[in-house]
Amino acid sequence: MKRRTKRLTYASLACLLLPAFAWYGAFSYRSVCTSCCEEELATDWQIPFTSVTYWQSRSERDTPLSRVVSRYGLAKPGVHTWLFAQGNGNGAMCALGGGHLLTGNDSQEVADFIEAVARYRGAGEARSWLGRLLDPKQSLGAAQVIRLAGVPLDGFGSRDQFESWQTAQGNLFSLYFQQLAGTAASPGAARPPATQPIP
Repeated sequence: MKRRTKRLTYASLACLLLPAFAWYGAFSYRSVCTSCCEEELATDWQIPFTSVTYWQSRSERDTPLSRVVSRYGLAKPGVHTWLFAQGNGNGAMCALGGGHLLTGNDSQEVADFIEAVARYRGAGEARSWLGRLLDPKQSLGAAQVIRLAGVPLDGFGSRDQFESWQTAQGNLFSLYFQQLAGTAASPGAARPPATQPIP
């Protein structure tokens, strides 16, 4: 009788401790694709306090920017290069990677700007902007200058609207490109591609 009672006690403890054990060892994180701008949400179920993974779950989600990339064919479909952004669990309170510096992915303003560049200036120039937005060293500055320029809430409905807006924001973009190149402003300097009117 005593043995049976002990077994029941141990079984009850196991039923209580195993879920807690599994929950504590779960490491959940987010990654950003530096090609298509999609995001990956993942959980690695690990033995607590180790990096030994016994189960994984993955899901991908679109972002405002990834939808523009897909619509205009700005990246090779189905090819992902995931950059770890942030995560927590299994003893880690807040793990950060280079992906957390890519701040333009979820911005509708940034997506509307890239869409207008792709539509009215061409895929090459749009990819140049994507290269900056998906570079951890340049992403913050690129996203910031786009936001500071004040993209219209409904995006750009025509080439004329986009060009007029670019002309009005020419000094801001010119300063950004000069800082990017590490050159001082000069009165006769040619404007960068994003501020030149289309012939």
